[in-house]
Amino acid sequence: MKYALFILFLFVPWIVRSAESKGPGTDSDGVIVEPSGGEIAVGTVLTFTFPTAMIPPANIDVPNQPLPFAGEPAMEGEFLWKSQTEGSFTVKRLKAGATYHLTLAPGLSDLANQPVQPQDWSAEFTTPQFSVTTDFDVRDELSSQPQLPLESTYDVRLTDVAEHAYFQDRDSRQRYPVNVIQNQDDSFEATEFRVTPRDPLTVARTYDLIVDGL
Repeated sequence: MKYALFILFLFVPWIVRSAESKGPGTDSDGVIVEPSGGEIAVGTVLTFTFPTAMIPPANIDVPNQPLPFAGEPAMEGEFLWKSQTEGSFTVKRLKAGATYHLTLAPGLSDLANQPVQPQDWSAEFTTPQFSVTTDFDVRDELSSQPQLPLESTYDVRLTDVAEHAYFQDRDSRQRYPVNVIQNQDDSFEATEFRVTPRDPLTVARTYDLIVDGL
């Protein structure tokens, strides 16, 4: 899916777009997840609490344990048991604009080999749409090589930004490639970065900054 961002500058206000999505969630008296629903992002920690012991004490804080839940679509992250009845899942990667439906892992049993109840437990989470925004203030004049700060809702490869972003003369439609400036050193992906035209732009013209297909 392609996304396009059009940003007007040089006497023209910026145009940016953003999207929000939210959805309901569920929990139960037997299995509890916090937060119980709504919107999540990379870095969100989901805390699961079970009514009975799920693991032996030796497995607490041991990585790569089987997930006690299943996601549709699958949710990428790291799960750690913090006690015999409580575990935390740190979200590492998500799809933009998606709805994640969680259920108990098929055949999930507790430490006593009893089925975890209720077996129809579920929870639902949503993720933000992909968007690129800017905090740039409108000015009467700009330099011929302005540095424009951009922020995306998800990590993007900076090489992809350089490939898919360009300035375009609003009248002639001529395109001008950009350089991407990292806000952090040695980072191949980022959510915050700056773009600047590789060559000086002709003054007294109106340009669009276009990010297309990112």
